[in-house]
Amino acid sequence: MILKDKFKNRDSKVFYIHLIVFLFLVFWIASFSIPIFSNKRVDDFYFILKIFYSPVCHQNAERCFSFNNIHFLVCSRCTGIYIGLLLSSIILFFRPYIKIRVKLLIFSFLPMLIDVVMYTLKIYPYNKIIALFSGIIFGSILFFFIFEIITESVLKANK
Repeated sequence: MILKDKFKNRDSKVFYIHLIVFLFLVFWIASFSIPIFSNKRVDDFYFILKIFYSPVCHQNAERCFSFNNIHFLVCSRCTGIYIGLLLSSIILFFRPYIKIRVKLLIFSFLPMLIDVVMYTLKIYPYNKIIALFSGIIFGSILFFFIFEIITESVLKANK
């Protein structure tokens, strides 16, 4: 396997966990982006998927991207978080060890927090693009942080 060669010093269990997480993220994002793939067969599953995604997002229509007049199944901020997770997962295929400190995780959360406070205080109206990018920043760092914990747990369990 070509990707596996990049991980000669990496535990094979960690590699396969990473691959499974990556494939799950691709599936997860494709599923909530169902309006992009809109056709009659897919439209039948929209309402079922909407119920499925409701525990992870408020799904407020004004805060969701839409395509063909059909809203994504998660808001723009959640879309950003999941895209950030996926981008970081891709980066880890090429650079398997990225250590993230808790401080950086907290700092990556700040743009999201500032955005929420600013539109809650009505300093500016909700902006899907700002929400998307603040979500991408947080999601990217979050993935590195969580995956480091998973890697350490797997490596510890193998000893």
